Amino acid sequence: MARKAAISFGMVHIPVKYENATQDNDIRFNMLHKKCGQRLKNNKSCPACGIDEVAPEDIVKGYEYEKDKFVIIEDTEFEDIKSEKDKTIKIEEFVYISEIDPIFYNKSYYLYPDGSDDAFALLKAAVEEEGKVAIAKTVLGTKETTIGIRAQSNALILQTMFMLDEIRPPQQAPKGKINPQELEMAILLIRNMTKKFDPSKYKNEYQQKLKALITDKIQGDQTITQSTAGEFNALNLADALQASLQGYADQRVKEPAKKPGRRKKTEA
Repeated sequence: MARKAAISFGMVHIPVKYENATQDNDIRFNMLHKKCGQRLKNNKSCPACGIDEVAPEDIVKGYEYEKDKFVIIEDTEFEDIKSEKDKTIKIEEFVYISEIDPIFYNKSYYLYPDGSDDAFALLKAAVEEEGKVAIAKTVLGTKETTIGIRAQSNALILQTMFMLDEIRPPQQAPKGKINPQELEMAILLIRNMTKKFDPSKYKNEYQQKLKALITDKIQGDQTITQSTAGEFNALNLADALQASLQGYADQRVKEPAKKPGRRKKTEA
């Protein structure tokens, strides 16, 4: 379901709608009791009332301000305290796309105009032309969030972003020694393997096998076919790079040669 907001761009006000740009296709499993095969219940019991499982409509959010003392906040109250400023997606600045490390991006949404087609199209065309991301702030749910807005083909994408203090630094930096000859071969291998990104080539093969396993078990076939993936040969780094480069050289030789185009006759 699309949610409504508005983008503040200088003195320009652009009403918009946004909805999730991604979906979770993972197969979900229930937790069962191995002995009887029955589903285990979520631990949403209330010992004080003697209820094994509290109904979802009877669950509220509470903040513990002292030990075992809570103040309850209703969902409507979260919305009531939001001002128009909180609901507005206020653009703070624009930065080049290349300046943002992808680690900062979190969740993606599609943005649509909500009665503001011309202003919306103008913003999309401007950021696309400049190759920039609009950095903005707003309140999504119960949290003030930094977001990035960028153009993508025929859409504007809103992406929530992690704050700097939410990004954990790496615990260990690479300490290996770089051999210049091996580096040269690695760069050459990367160049040989470089292609235009085509997301349609990448399928969730494990999920397909998982679905097949579930179907087989429903139909009564309890046998599991083991994977027959090949093993890697233990080569040293230089030999592995050399073998990889040779593999790509052999692959190019096997590809059919392109027929040369006919030359146009030049007039005397």
